[in-house]
Amino acid sequence: MAIAEDLFGAALHLEHPWYISDLKFLEGGKKLQIWIDFHRGSRFTCPQCEKPDCEVHDTALRTWRHLDFFEYQTYLHCRVPRISCPDCGIHQVIVPWARERSGFTLLMEGLIVFFAQTMQMTQISEKLKIPDKRVWRVVAHHVHEALTRVDLSAVKFVGIDETSRKKGHKYISTIADLISGKIIYICKGKDSTVLKSFSD
Repeated sequence: MAIAEDLFGAALHLEHPWYISDLKFLEGGKKLQIWIDFHRGSRFTCPQCEKPDCEVHDTALRTWRHLDFFEYQTYLHCRVPRISCPDCGIHQVIVPWARERSGFTLLMEGLIVFFAQTMQMTQISEKLKIPDKRVWRVVAHHVHEALTRVDLSAVKFVGIDETSRKKGHKYISTIADLISGKIIYICKGKDSTVLKSFSD
């Protein structure tokens, strides 16, 4: 089994002090369970002040949904350490395979966002067997992160269009950069509040 653990460790890009401690295929439930652990005596960088070489205070078991392994839903389990930082107290370590407070690995979130470019949330939910509320949360997080990095300083000309999204005169307006052709803003409505919202 050590060979399999090494292979999956390499596939997950695990580096010291992390390693795979166990693997289990559940044939009945079509699930692959992977347990990740860290070597005894390991020390970690504080996630708050980035002070290196902090001692482990305690651990908490966490689980993340990962990319499917063929027809098997894959889950990662790990004893995530909390470190005791002499400067700023006790904090949970940020693991390299998932963002903080997410129930998905970064690769799984990447797949969800990739699907979201061309698929409805309900379709993603059905395909990945994930509740659509969780799909929406992942997409909303990454859209928000992307928007904080958008630079519109070079935009010179914009075009505004409106379309009905429901019966009963429910409209949305889109604003596009006329040079690049990219949509840069979408909001509800079609009156002057659209321009104010875009300006804000």
